[in-house]
Amino acid sequence: MIRWPGHVTPGTVSNVPLSGVDVLPTLCEIVGFDPPKDRAIDGTSFLPLLSNKPIRRTTPLYWHFHQSREVENRPKVAMRIGSWKILATLTGRRIEPYAGIRAADQRLIKSAELDTFELYNLDDDIGETTDRAESEPKRLAEMSAKLRQMFREVQKESPTWPAWRSPRIESKRIRDFVATLKKAADR
Repeated sequence: MIRWPGHVTPGTVSNVPLSGVDVLPTLCEIVGFDPPKDRAIDGTSFLPLLSNKPIRRTTPLYWHFHQSREVENRPKVAMRIGSWKILATLTGRRIEPYAGIRAADQRLIKSAELDTFELYNLDDDIGETTDRAESEPKRLAEMSAKLRQMFREVQKESPTWPAWRSPRIESKRIRDFVATLKKAADR
């Protein structure tokens, strides 16, 4: 939801998919700054969309969900190009749901490969009930190649954080510390 008097017509609705990665390029365009050049910027400015103009996405929407709530709980990645979405499972063991990502989980993510691909046409199957991987082999091959490439780039660029001794206790300590800082700032 966006409210920007003089720029966005009230009541405007768009079905164009956006992601958090689109915020930085949009803000850069609004204030007239060039996005950073020392790293890959995956997002696309959605400023044209606010004037009912199309956006030109050069990098497909891409995301990880390491703690899938499915039966296997295996990490997955997904990518969307137009109305098509491809989903892949990472090789390796499952990651415990509702827990922090531990050092062993980070090693798994950094060393995993993609397997078990699913393909969905979101125009006529928004609930992702009909896997089109078998009926669309050419599209599956093209999209799985792009997904593998993006996955490898993200694997390479993503940091490996130092291992916590007890993620649940240490994360609580961090939350408590942040709460203390907020209370002090409110005084």
